[in-house]
Amino acid sequence: MGQFLSQPITEKHIKTCEFDKVSHVVGEMQGYRLTMEDAYCDLIVEPDRDSGKAGYTVFGVFDGHGGADASKYIGARLPQIISERLEAAINGISPRQHPEQGAEVSTLTATIDTNTDTDTLISTSVALEKDATISSENSKKPALVDQLELITIFKSAFMVCDNELYNKGIRSGSTAVVAIMIDGYLVVANVGDSRCILSCDKGAPKMLSFDHKPKNFGELLRIRNDGGYVTDNRVNGVLALSRAFGDFSFKMHNANNHHRITNTARSGLLNRKAFDSLNTTNQPSQSQQQQPLRAASRQKLTSPEEYQVTVDPEIIYHKLNSSDEFIVLACDGIWDCYKTHKLVQLIRNQLALGKRLDEIIELILENCLNMANTITGIGFDNMTIIIVALHENIGTLEDWYLYMKNKVLDEKFGRQI
Repeated sequence: MGQFLSQPITEKHIKTCEFDKVSHVVGEMQGYRLTMEDAYCDLIVEPDRDSGKAGYTVFGVFDGHGGADASKYIGARLPQIISERLEAAINGISPRQHPEQGAEVSTLTATIDTNTDTDTLISTSVALEKDATISSENSKKPALVDQLELITIFKSAFMVCDNELYNKGIRSGSTAVVAIMIDGYLVVANVGDSRCILSCDKGAPKMLSFDHKPKNFGELLRIRNDGGYVTDNRVNGVLALSRAFGDFSFKMHNANNHHRITNTARSGLLNRKAFDSLNTTNQPSQSQQQQPLRAASRQKLTSPEEYQVTVDPEIIYHKLNSSDEFIVLACDGIWDCYKTHKLVQLIRNQLALGKRLDEIIELILENCLNMANTITGIGFDNMTIIIVALHENIGTLEDWYLYMKNKVLDEKFGRQI
């Protein structure tokens, strides 16, 4: 079967973690793949009641390709970077600061630290504009969420982690979907086709991420602007994703450009004006002008957000409320087998039968494996899924199980007196 095993590895790694406000279960299975290239993170920081410091959670699923190095590194390192920046932002907020609700997130100021190559390359070569697509049910955010500037934290963390991959010589790639829960908000950032969905009232699924495929118009435009092309729904006929960690052959035109920007940044001379000057090219010839977009300008120094395959995340806000039931993060090994509403429906139906989340995840993994089909190609991938139970307003995890069971049964058969 080529890159697949003749028989699947069906050993499942399932972990259950229970906390006061949210609990989660993680499930992994290698399946037919030669190696396990998925990774995940689950970071829980409890609030400090003495100091009033806010707590937060970070969940993530990372689907590697071309090897497991990138996904494993990101799964361990990215939550650390996010946590470091989040802690610094929280510690830097005075309790007396109350900015206007709904204030726009400001642009990250570029700074130069000659002792830190990773952050220098990112902070000096790119003014991280916070122009990510943001979906929010309420344009006014609480003061804490507004001050934390989560867009800046996410974007800088993704860029820094990607640059660390480059410096370490890791050349494989990975998707990433990362969810932060803080101060009553759920904020999701993703690159690639791993997804995050939320089960709202009566099991209505809400998409909190979008697949980044080369055929999407905005992605196609960026790829062509950077001198690439799309064929067979793949970037340059190779990669089926238009945003990802790693995959550096799609992120640097040539080594000279990398050395130019790195050396300039290390010398402390690169600011926004200098970066813009590096981006300038000679006037194109008449034949080049006739070519579409900027496909002929292959010597320009592209900003990281505009690479053919970028790690610039798409970010979505959601204000959590009492009707929200649970969150699902999973790789495409799950989503290829289940449509979003079907998966939510399955989870809720199993909860109505009194099943626990670890049992439900085991069932999902088994079902995906049983769907393996050589014609459609589904069911052969690695599988990783995280289900997060939202029980802050209900009580313990056991209370949530009982609540969900009764709620689904009431919806199906009416309330029993």
